[in-house]
Amino acid sequence: MKKVGVIIAIIIAVIITIFCICKLNKKEEKNEVAEEVKTVIESEAIATEIEEIPAVVQSTEPVPAPTPLETTYKGFNVAGKITIPKTGVDTPFLDRVTVNGMEVAPCLLLQSGELNVSGNAYIVGHNYMNGTLFSDNGKLEVGDKIIITAMDGTEKEYTIYNKFVTTPEDTSFLKRELSGAEITLQSCTDDEEGRIIILAK
Repeated sequence: MKKVGVIIAIIIAVIITIFCICKLNKKEEKNEVAEEVKTVIESEAIATEIEEIPAVVQSTEPVPAPTPLETTYKGFNVAGKITIPKTGVDTPFLDRVTVNGMEVAPCLLLQSGELNVSGNAYIVGHNYMNGTLFSDNGKLEVGDKIIITAMDGTEKEYTIYNKFVTTPEDTSFLKRELSGAEITLQSCTDDEEGRIIILAK
């Protein structure tokens, strides 16, 4: 009788053990399935985010090369072009100062170094008080822009950092220390007694 009881107890213990093992296996399977589902959801979310990132459009069109300037203007040799957006100036400047040349365009009085590369380009122009050439240089202020185009068509933007009125004899501003390429513009005051000097770099 005792043996039967022991056998029954053993059988019950075995059944309970098997049941527990099955439960654990099912729990592990559920956990594995849950992990797989989570991984799939995360992968889809990442894929969706990637799809939503806008593609970087790379232009395949080549950048056009600068257009070289015409070498002459109204019969005079050209050294470059000057553009002053604030006053509407957009004209070639000549390679030297002559009486006749000054009547049609600003002129390069002095140059140290290479235009738009190094040194100072000193450009003078008439103030006709009618909006042409350097007539409106008096309206320019520190911070205004001046664009110089070299003969090969390359451009450089300069920013005005100083402007003052001086006498016709004063050249002290030409002895300043330069930091890279700079330009100096000169024009007469309206009464023709003084000179408006503009320094830009």
